[in-house]
Amino acid sequence: MHCDQRKRHRWHLLLVPLLVVCAAPVMAQRPGRDEVRISTRAYRPPPAIIRANVASVEVDAVVRDGHGEPVAGLLRDNFRVYDEGRLQKLTGFMVAASPAGGAATPTTATLAKSTATPPAGPAQRPPRYLALFFDDVNSGTGDLSHARDAAKLFLTRALRGNDRVAIFTASSSHSVGFTHDRSRLLAALGALSPHPRAARSSTGCVHMTAYQAYLIVNHLDPAALAAAEANTKACAQTSEGAAIFGANGPAESEGGAIGSIWLQARAASQATLAAIQDVDDYLARQPGPRVLVIASGGFLGQTLEAQQDQIIQEALRQRVTIDGLDASGLYASGPGLALDQQADVGVAPLAMFEFDEESKMPEHEAMDAAMANLAQSTGGLLFQNNNDLALGFERLGLVASVTYRLSFAPAGLVPDGKLHRLRVKVEPDHGYTIEARRGYFDPPPETPAVKLREAINAAARGHAEVRQFGASLKASQNGSGVAVAIQVDLAELDFQREKGRERNRLIFTAELYASDGKFVTGKQAEMDFALRSKSWQMLRRKGLVVHLSLPTGTGRYTLCVVVAAENGGRLDAMSQPVVIR
Repeated sequence: MHCDQRKRHRWHLLLVPLLVVCAAPVMAQRPGRDEVRISTRAYRPPPAIIRANVASVEVDAVVRDGHGEPVAGLLRDNFRVYDEGRLQKLTGFMVAASPAGGAATPTTATLAKSTATPPAGPAQRPPRYLALFFDDVNSGTGDLSHARDAAKLFLTRALRGNDRVAIFTASSSHSVGFTHDRSRLLAALGALSPHPRAARSSTGCVHMTAYQAYLIVNHLDPAALAAAEANTKACAQTSEGAAIFGANGPAESEGGAIGSIWLQARAASQATLAAIQDVDDYLARQPGPRVLVIASGGFLGQTLEAQQDQIIQEALRQRVTIDGLDASGLYASGPGLALDQQADVGVAPLAMFEFDEESKMPEHEAMDAAMANLAQSTGGLLFQNNNDLALGFERLGLVASVTYRLSFAPAGLVPDGKLHRLRVKVEPDHGYTIEARRGYFDPPPETPAVKLREAINAAARGHAEVRQFGASLKASQNGSGVAVAIQVDLAELDFQREKGRERNRLIFTAELYASDGKFVTGKQAEMDFALRSKSWQMLRRKGLVVHLSLPTGTGRYTLCVVVAAENGGRLDAMSQPVVIR
């Protein structure tokens, strides 16, 4: 890979969420926190969607025996695929053998002669491309250190001569392209350090984890809310206790500190998944067997299943295996809060204590759920509850020697835009473990919201020039990146009055393309408005200015910006050349 290509990829991964809203020249005149909610995420133009039912769903399955070895020799008739509990007819079946993996072990349970090609000998094995992705955003210092030390051992004692290894991080603080130079790789590992974007729990008297905030905001567990209320009551003598819920109490907790904790954790997870997708795309361009190993202390991927599904679809299409390694090692957590938290909280109320104890294991599983989904859905493994992380890297660095590629056309299901759960079985079952895709998203029926999203993506892909309400764009160099200022006249937009508030949602999409037309980086921000009359009148007079920052390097680019309003379904699309020196 050429040096300039490697740098371009690194810049593409440098996606630091940054959104500043300048609603008025005087800070005190800005709307309140409960009037404007802002979220940002990395953006990449998705492929065009053909509006129809999913024509075909691909499922890669790895079947392992009781010793963890891949099972060869299974036939189409041995597999059963269920979509939302309904048995589907297989329309495609293929056996793929990897010469880089371990030998496919024909066990006594093998049902037929294998159709796979025998594994190649050591001299015939092509280079193995192994991307090591370290989640320095969601992993603490201890977890990241353990993963780093284990990776050093792996590179020292288990790397084959023709292997190529690359190192990436969730924060994109640094990366090393594919190489067999151990010294470069070890130096990169030595430079790893945490770059947190969201805390796993709040500090002070009111103790709130991101997982508990997720349960409360999404109304999933009454016990989580009861624990928060008890904790808040015990801390009521402090201003902190009064701020944990929104102005209207627990019923609107998403507007207070609880909602903020969850939104920060969700945004960090979105950025991490976007970085994983970037590495997946980069890895897919390499020849030979390709494996992506994600080393993480875990992150909350709940409500981000569509983003995970996009990664899975690309990995299946490009034949990339994704593995996960839980950097926290063997799960062992004693009763009660940690000592530093006990000092802040004091004696925990009973409801809080009970919830904390009962939620420890579900929280641990929830933090690993996204990694497990990516791994199992692409025929990979999740290495967890084991402190020998060096062994984990060795096991995860292997491509399964036999993979069964199944496909089916969904029958008897209505497209609803929701996650369709998949289950793969093998008959007769000899105690096999099956690693296979666990779900997919069917395109939703056409609605105004869906049409608007597709219009945004189409305008972004096509660099369209559209003027429907008169937004304006100004871009300038900001250090080594592009500073984007977007001005919107809210008086031209359709706001809807509901419960005494003026409501609308604006979606801002900015992306950079290199001079050769290749996508470099992008960012998308959403603003949900619920404006009181005073703020609404002020913004109608003064307008709205939104600032986005797109890190990149020197060169000539084309900046494309799309601003869309959900009410009325209108959008403005603009483009502008940018030179970074």
